[in-house]
Amino acid sequence: MAPERADRDPGRTIGLGEVAIGVALVAFLLGIGVVAAGTFLVSDNCESQAGVSLTKVNETDRPVVEAGNLSEDVQEPVGIAVRENRTMFVTPEQHRSELANRTIQFEGTLYEVDDPREFEDCGGGTDDVLQFGGFWLAVLGLTAAALLAVLQYGSKWFPSDEEYRRRN
Repeated sequence: MAPERADRDPGRTIGLGEVAIGVALVAFLLGIGVVAAGTFLVSDNCESQAGVSLTKVNETDRPVVEAGNLSEDVQEPVGIAVRENRTMFVTPEQHRSELANRTIQFEGTLYEVDDPREFEDCGGGTDDVLQFGGFWLAVLGLTAAALLAVLQYGSKWFPSDEEYRRRN
């Protein structure tokens, strides 16, 4: 005759509390997975840009280019840079082909193009959405799991004074 085995307690069943804790932990793990996917698997779509300042001069030894002769993609940043006295952003290719070592004449005034500073524009995109959404999914999942665990098992972990006296 085969010996009897008692692998599990026949009176023990999985209750609604344990299922809720499990679902919350799955949400936590899913959030961690989404953050990892956003960080390591999805391209960050960074674009290189050149930040260029203009300096007003009276005379120059550089070649002079009329602002109206620049391409339309460069004319607008040049106009904004002159009118608002701030740095303009163009692609490195636009800087090399149209602005490098030149002086721009804008409405009769000469402006020398300073050396550019390279910037990476990485704002927005799918990777940021995945990281942001996954982070909050993980935070909410872990918070829900902790709260549900305290509700489910709190009386065992944190007995009231009366229960503590009764046990001892």
